[in-house]
Amino acid sequence: MCFLLMKFYKPLLIFITLLVILAYLPIQAQPSILLDQNFKTQILTVGDNVKFYRDSQNTLNLEKALNLDWQKEAFELNDPVCVPKAKNEIIWLHFSLNVTHPKKYVLTTFNFYGTSELYYKHSSDHSWQKLIITEEDYYTNRPYFLYFFKQFVLELNKKGTYECYFKTRGFGAISMFSPQYLENYQIYANLILFFISIGALLAITFYNFFLVFATKDNIYIYYALYQLTNLIIGTFFSGILSAYGLDYTTASNGAGYTNFFFMSHLANQVFAYHFLKVPLTLGKIWTRIYWGLMVITVIVIIIAHFVPLHYMQMWAENLSVITPLCLWVSGLWAYFKKKRKEARFYVIAYVFYLVGFIITFLTAIGIYQDTAFGYNAFLLGAVFEAIFFSLALGDRISILKKEKERAQAENLQLVKEQKSILEQKVKERTIALERANQDIVAQNQELQTKREEILVQNEELKQTQEEISTQRDALAQANNALQRSQLRIELSIRTAQSIQKALLVSESKLSHHFKDHFIINHPKDVVSGDFFWLNEMDQKIVLVVADCTGHGVPGAFMTLIGNNLLNNIIQIDQIINPADILNRLHQEVKLVLNQEETLNNNGMDAVVVTLEKQEHQTQLTFSGAKNNLLIYTQAHLSELKGIRKSIGGIQNEEIQFNQQTLALHANDLIYLGSDGLEDQHNEKRKRFGRKRLKELINKIQGLPLTQQKQTIEDALATQMQGTDQRDDILLIGVKLG
Repeated sequence: MCFLLMKFYKPLLIFITLLVILAYLPIQAQPSILLDQNFKTQILTVGDNVKFYRDSQNTLNLEKALNLDWQKEAFELNDPVCVPKAKNEIIWLHFSLNVTHPKKYVLTTFNFYGTSELYYKHSSDHSWQKLIITEEDYYTNRPYFLYFFKQFVLELNKKGTYECYFKTRGFGAISMFSPQYLENYQIYANLILFFISIGALLAITFYNFFLVFATKDNIYIYYALYQLTNLIIGTFFSGILSAYGLDYTTASNGAGYTNFFFMSHLANQVFAYHFLKVPLTLGKIWTRIYWGLMVITVIVIIIAHFVPLHYMQMWAENLSVITPLCLWVSGLWAYFKKKRKEARFYVIAYVFYLVGFIITFLTAIGIYQDTAFGYNAFLLGAVFEAIFFSLALGDRISILKKEKERAQAENLQLVKEQKSILEQKVKERTIALERANQDIVAQNQELQTKREEILVQNEELKQTQEEISTQRDALAQANNALQRSQLRIELSIRTAQSIQKALLVSESKLSHHFKDHFIINHPKDVVSGDFFWLNEMDQKIVLVVADCTGHGVPGAFMTLIGNNLLNNIIQIDQIINPADILNRLHQEVKLVLNQEETLNNNGMDAVVVTLEKQEHQTQLTFSGAKNNLLIYTQAHLSELKGIRKSIGGIQNEEIQFNQQTLALHANDLIYLGSDGLEDQHNEKRKRFGRKRLKELINKIQGLPLTQQKQTIEDALATQMQGTDQRDDILLIGVKLG
């Protein structure tokens, strides 16, 4: 704790100094209530002007109150906010007004619920004037638009002293206003500040709800909900909720209104917990503190309708101090101690929130006198807090993007290093195998020589047998070395296969988007040069099938490069038009492989389709690079052809990829894949062919896709009898829903 204070003593000292200045500069404590010609406004419940008495059994009326010994039985009012401690308790206040400028005056009170009664008379009068405001009057008949205050209009038409008795269920900040001051300044200042603040908060809230759908980031949901609770509190303070009976002050215990504050604190805690990534960034202690605050807040929300108002008011005041301070200190800890740059705007935002909330609270309890600014300080602080929170979220996105780019660069560098290591190992193993083979040939020649010598020189039989035994041992060692080398090569290739499967799109993702489909995927070697890519962007499904140059390890490396480039083009740069995807992919492959200098022609043939569901149809957009698309619709098989240009390599750059659009319906089928199946020859070296594939697809229409797959697999197995697989084979069939 000492270390924490030493670390943050400067910002803490500045913040506390600011609060003291804002809280105590406007305080006015007058010894008497004087209503003269210059009177504008005064809070009566500050100072020693008012006596109060708790009628715990609700037995007093005006007559009994007049007979009460207020000097002995009543108390000085030391707390500007007073709530009943018992269910039937009534609070009586006694004060005097010294009028030197007779006219109408307005008395207001921050009242919680129930009926309030005001009795007053001039010292020369014999009868008391009585003003009663019920809850219905409060909602429907307010002389002035002045937040949620009950308003009493007093006709003080004589100079001199007026004695006043006020009967109420609870109060805060009882104030006296000049009507001219209300009409010429207070109301207009309130409206201007209120609508500016509410408008800004509404704009920020709706903007962040939009960002939820644009970024798919849940942090914006928590942030928008938090700002929504600030809006609710603002409308509560303005009296809008009260005007429609939505402020919960009519609950049986009168404490329901405190839930507005508790819900705001809970939304604030959840947002801060996810924004600061508390478990990962701040550790176990802060995680327990956050969970403790959230559990306490939820419990208080639940019991708010069952516990007397006196206790709920105490909880509201305590949580209103503890929650912001804990969240602010955790932000300081994240920024200074954990070096989390995204917390800098978060810390600044909380300074505005704390200052605004404290000024509004001090105004509500009667300490801060500038009510026009004071009651809107919370909303103004919330606006500036929201602005800096928006900057913090933007800063967070920027930091996450940089971290992602750095991780991608590291992954790409790792792939390059693994490729170099794998190629070097393959080269070394190849050289070792060649040497081993040469050794075996030499040893066989030597063995033949020894056998001839055995026939000629029987006398050297024993020596020759020993030499043969020695050569056999050497041969066994060479064979063992050869087997170990072969195992290492197979292990390296299996590892490459695991990496490829981990990085490429799995069939489960295709199953998520297309319930009825099949995949025929037969790599020529352990790893494949064919792959497919799938994702959904802006309610469009993007499906890519690519046939990379070569097969085996070189082809597999091209699939990783292609998959990574498609992630960047479609997911990060959000390019979803098929033609634009192919044009961009062509340029990126040339750039990654440095083909302008190396002049290599490595690349891929590809087909890209996007599927967008509309009201009664699905719109398909297609573009192909030396690859075509088969479509079965309206009992007819048609073919959309791509242009005669591959991805990557030295190409005619004036030729750009184009795209075709077609409207499809439910149960229509599309087929796309590489040319491996078409180019597979039989033992007579006759290709399977595109024409035969189209005839086969036409023939199997009407069968479920699982049976279609099996029929195509059987035809391929028949074609390959007596011969080896020539290339990687990939074919995907999809039925539209």
